[in-house]
Amino acid sequence: MVTTEPREGADGAAPEQRAAEWLARLQAEDCSDADWRRFCEWRDADSRNEAAFTRYAGEWSALGELAGDPAIMQMRLEALAAEPERSRPAWLVPLAASIALMVAVGLAALSYWTGRDAGREGAQVAAADAPAAGPAEAGPGQGRFAQRYRSAVGERSRIDLPDGSTLELNTDTLVEVDFGPQRRALRLLRGEALFEVERDPGRPFVVTADDERVIALGTVFSVRKRAGEVVVSLIEGAVQVDRLDAPPGAPGPAVRSARLAAGQQLVSRDDAPAFQVSALDEAKALGWRSGRLVFDDDRLGDVVADLNRYTARKITLGDAELADMRVSGAFRTGSAETFARALSVALPITSSVDEEEGAIVLRAQPESSAKR
Repeated sequence: MVTTEPREGADGAAPEQRAAEWLARLQAEDCSDADWRRFCEWRDADSRNEAAFTRYAGEWSALGELAGDPAIMQMRLEALAAEPERSRPAWLVPLAASIALMVAVGLAALSYWTGRDAGREGAQVAAADAPAAGPAEAGPGQGRFAQRYRSAVGERSRIDLPDGSTLELNTDTLVEVDFGPQRRALRLLRGEALFEVERDPGRPFVVTADDERVIALGTVFSVRKRAGEVVVSLIEGAVQVDRLDAPPGAPGPAVRSARLAAGQQLVSRDDAPAFQVSALDEAKALGWRSGRLVFDDDRLGDVVADLNRYTARKITLGDAELADMRVSGAFRTGSAETFARALSVALPITSSVDEEEGAIVLRAQPESSAKR
């Protein structure tokens, strides 16, 4: 692998050249904690350094997956070294500004930290608990099949169901499956799951989460459950979503219903009188399937809560005003440390570890340091 070591004593080098060298170094397999500290010292020494790194990371993100190729990295470094230094305005981000985190910072520049700190990724075999209701029958067809599946924090799991459908669990998810001759019933008790449904008109495929019931025939959709909210994202086919006035499984009419077409998303909130239906951002809704979370002008408080689902070490906000900062970008799941470091590169935020709780605490950078 081609690696570039930022040169000691090269303070006279153009900030963009040093930024390129640091971007390469932070991706190197042998990048160390000492390298990270040296990078932070260089970045914080002059606002021009921070501006150069942020601009270069933004350009790098446009290369997408090619940005990680060492040969391309070396060519970019050589081309950059041949360019004359260009003056750039100093980069200063006020605390209350709406800030977009560069994808390169979250994915490329800090990929070393992801590989070092992230929890288990990729498809995992779900843990099957005791049968959800009665004895489980593993055979195909229309016999009785009852089982409960769960995924641990940081795991993703794919399950082949006996009717030919598949169930994909996101992190920390619990699903009950109860198939019978007349109906295929599933209950999302916690977390998020993607359903690929094998068409069977004689046996409706029904998913319940809280008071929501999703009915599908031959379709692909996901359901996410969190406090006071259920989100249904439809990728293929059609589904009907009902809001029930009785507990799941109990008789009772729907108090409201909506039919979704492919490419739509429905949000049902306990404190909202009606469903909210909008166009589906598939990359954002299903990025977790490839181990990435995508945010688009989301509140930092919500982003932190989402990331905390994927890692045992949690992130907390030490300053309440940080919760309303806006964040855009893509991040790998599984590493609180990676996310905190990415924030410290792009935002006036510092991070530290609470020795008692073990959590990473984010705080606003002191004003004097932020304006340096």
